Amino acid sequence: MANYANACNREAIGELKEAGAKWVQLDEPTLVLDLEASKLEAFKKAYSFLGADLGGVKLLLETYFADIPAAAYK
Repeated sequence: MANYANACNREAIGELKEAGAKWVQLDEPTLVLDLEASKLEAFKKAYSFLGADLGGVKLLLETYFADIPAAAYK
């Protein structure tokens, strides 16, 4: 499922780039939860894949409701 979501996001980001977008914001409220290490690792891998080779489009990963504990994502 994550691979399919990443493929859809990459396609959408490509279309936004063609329309002239320089930045794309993705909202991910799940990241503020107290997630297991395996789920955090899955997010890291997914967003690393998603962020690779976007041809200059910058990603802004946003959450809401709370802050992301920075130490968890280093």
